[in-house]
Amino acid sequence: MPVSDECPGYPEGEDGEVALEGALAEARATGRRILALLGNNQCLNCRAFCELWRRPQIVAAAEKGFVVFKIDISDETRFRKIRSRLRLSGEVATPYLVVLDANEKIMTSQDGYPFLRGIEEISYVPELVVDFLHAWTGPPAPPPAK
Repeated sequence: MPVSDECPGYPEGEDGEVALEGALAEARATGRRILALLGNNQCLNCRAFCELWRRPQIVAAAEKGFVVFKIDISDETRFRKIRSRLRLSGEVATPYLVVLDANEKIMTSQDGYPFLRGIEEISYVPELVVDFLHAWTGPPAPPPAK
């Protein structure tokens, strides 16, 4: 599914582990990395960040290098299941991004606050997101050792 078709909103009730497995399979098949976007639909920052994914320059940068999927973290029980796979501990400030390779190795993770225009407004700088995506688009992961 194209990145732009997924916004706005985080898929409530979806199993994050199932979504991750699908993303891993697609990443292996296409040689791209995985970008997991964590948030929830009641979070104003998350909704504003999600709106960025409608912008053509972000869609193009994301689809070039990543399999993108979103995880709704409002249900702690469902979120707990994938939290350990994404190696997240403590409180997660949302929106939150995790970049993985096709072998499930965490390349980087961070919250979305570095992309904000300023502390006083909930507005993100698209160019900063594009720079992040370009920085973390990388070569395909080698096949896992057997």
